[in-house]
Amino acid sequence: MSVLSTPSTTRTYDRASRKAAITAGALFLTATVTFLAGDTLIANSFSTSGATATGPLAVGVSLQALCAIAGAGIGLALLQVLSRYSQRLATGYLAFRCLEGVAIIALGGSVLATRSLVPNYEIMIYGFTGTAG
Repeated sequence: MSVLSTPSTTRTYDRASRKAAITAGALFLTATVTFLAGDTLIANSFSTSGATATGPLAVGVSLQALCAIAGAGIGLALLQVLSRYSQRLATGYLAFRCLEGVAIIALGGSVLATRSLVPNYEIMIYGFTGTAG
């Protein structure tokens, strides 16, 4: 444990919590960027008239799958930190992050298989994201 001293306060922190916070932050940024980029590619694949462009659609779904993996990684990164306060909370958070990932991958697979966009699929994903935090 290290101690940080400032003129008005003294704070303690442990390296494991700091490492978990940095990892979770990096994964959060990765998940956000990959979801937005994937969503844009998927939407653009369906906005063109005529046949759906397979290349950008597959890349968009792949980016969203990477987002799903990063989301589950956030749950794993924070597992030890949250379990200090409540094991049930930590396990529940991890479970919801994993369910969010499963929903993203399942919807992406559906979009690839049917070549049709699921109406308001973002709302289904945001439901899991909002529940997980």
